[in-house]
Amino acid sequence: MREITASTYEQKTGIDQVNMAINELNMMTQQNAALVEETASASENISDRAKELAEMTEIFKT
Repeated sequence: MREITASTYEQKTGIDQVNMAINELNMMTQQNAALVEETASASENISDRAKELAEMTEIFKT
C-alpha cells in the first residue's frame, strides 16, 4: 500500500511540474505575441516616416 501511495505522490508531483512548465510557456508565448504586435506597429510607423521623409527630400533632387 505504501508503494502505491508513494507512486501516486510521484505522479502528482510530476504532473504539477508539467503544468507549471506549460503555464510558463503560455506566459512566454503571450509576451512574445505582444512584442510581435509592438514591433509590427513600430515598423509601420517607421515605414510611414520614411515615406514622408522621401517626399520631403524630393524637392532637393530637382
